Amino acid sequence: MKKGSVTVYMTWMLAVLLSLFVTVIEGARQRAISIQAETAVDLAVYSVFAEYNRALFDAYDLLFIDTSYGEKTGSLARAKKHFSYYANLMQGQTVATADLTKCFLSDVSFPAYAYATDQKGAVFEKQAIRYMEQKYGLSYVAELKNKTGLDQEVRDFVFSFRQTHEFMAQLEKMITFLLPLYSEEGKTVLVIGCTGGHHRSVAVAHELAEYITRMGYQVTENHRDISR
Repeated sequence: MKKGSVTVYMTWMLAVLLSLFVTVIEGARQRAISIQAETAVDLAVYSVFAEYNRALFDAYDLLFIDTSYGEKTGSLARAKKHFSYYANLMQGQTVATADLTKCFLSDVSFPAYAYATDQKGAVFEKQAIRYMEQKYGLSYVAELKNKTGLDQEVRDFVFSFRQTHEFMAQLEKMITFLLPLYSEEGKTVLVIGCTGGHHRSVAVAHELAEYITRMGYQVTENHRDISR
């Protein structure tokens, strides 16, 4: 075999091996980017959902994200911004020394979403009722619907939540402070309301009336919407 032929053969083999090596490296790089991107997106999802409304979760096991982020109104754009921030933050931490696999999230899209206030609160109401049906049973919730806050079953249900007791504690504290002042000014009416005026407001108003009576005041209890 001539010397020139050997050189051509070795060059050809080197080119094949180099091509194979580059292919393997590129495949590994793409795989690393894919894993890295999936991990970053997963962590971003967890981080965004970690900013859920705690009160709704405690009461109904609902993961509603508070998109106001300290502002007066909610904004989907803010949720997208937070998602991008968390995703790119994770990417930056993961690729501190590996420029070959460096990537970042340039755009965020939420194909489907709903606000708790959509359709005048129907989105929240539907999920909250479903939770109540699963927790207490469908027949139990249906039975309470036809009762009022003056019925013991409804009162027990309303006051089965920690939030109700916390609300009453704060309300009674405020009433203790304000009622003597209201009395001096001749103000005699306190109003408690809820969506339908049959259950929560009635139960709370009844409890509050008993509390004010124990304070030594004469109370007339009137439930305006209870028969509507």
